[in-house]
Amino acid sequence: MSRIKGRYVAQVILTIDEERTEGMAPFEEIKENFAGITKEIKKDLEQGDFTTVEVIEQFSDLYEVEEES
Repeated sequence: MSRIKGRYVAQVILTIDEERTEGMAPFEEIKENFAGITKEIKKDLEQGDFTTVEVIEQFSDLYEVEEES
């Protein structure tokens, strides 16, 4: 029996263009929260919160290996 393994590496570029409205948090707070965006990227992409989303493939490799008994 064999296994298919692989790795996909990409750079994701997110563009933000949001109108500033009353009631928004202060800019410094928004900026601080944005600095921690890495853990939220998947969720945000699924919700479509970004004006544009660009994915730049950096590496793609797929291979098959035999399983050891």
